[in-house]
Amino acid sequence: MARPFFIHHSFLPFVWSIVVSMVLLGVRFLFSSDDFYLFLPYNLFLAIIPFILSWLISVYAQKKTKSWLLLVSAGLVWLIFFPNAPYIMTDFIHLKGRSGISIWFDGVLILSFACAGLLSGYYSLYAMQKLVMRQWGKLTGWIFTASILALTSFGVYLGRFLRWNSWDLFLDPIRITHDFIARIFSPSLHIRFWMVSGLLLGFLIVSYATVFSFIQQERRK
Repeated sequence: MARPFFIHHSFLPFVWSIVVSMVLLGVRFLFSSDDFYLFLPYNLFLAIIPFILSWLISVYAQKKTKSWLLLVSAGLVWLIFFPNAPYIMTDFIHLKGRSGISIWFDGVLILSFACAGLLSGYYSLYAMQKLVMRQWGKLTGWIFTASILALTSFGVYLGRFLRWNSWDLFLDPIRITHDFIARIFSPSLHIRFWMVSGLLLGFLIVSYATVFSFIQQERRK
């Protein structure tokens, strides 16, 4: 029986990205007493939720007797929270000179949190893709991955520009579904939605494929 991906691979790059992010934030607060960027750890926490969920799903999927209903339900919850991983990249919108701190320092600060969020999401997606591949083959696994990244690019847009959150799918599913469908079926009225989502999707596909190749090479050693 195949072991879960999380048992195979070292997560030092992910762990160090979190450590560096928190150290940079601590240094910034120590020298400026400016708490503006204290929302970044919260965003990173949201980005780690799909990582935790995919680990739990991977462990449960190894059981000889398992409920497919439970697996699918857990997968849907994972999908709802997954856009939080790349969402931190959009926090660059807050970048400006504050409290005498160099804008370059703040840029590196946001970038470090964004990298941690992306790594969390990519490790998570890799684990889910491997589960799909083992069950339905490589082609299905990549179709699954491309679909997840496409939905994620839409989700990031809804979060940044329309200010929807993951839990709004539970609290106000009708309105958020309406906003999503309106943009899907009326593209000419929502050019920015398609442009931003398309650019983000391109970036996610290229960067995830790079991380996927790296993980595959590491696992062959």
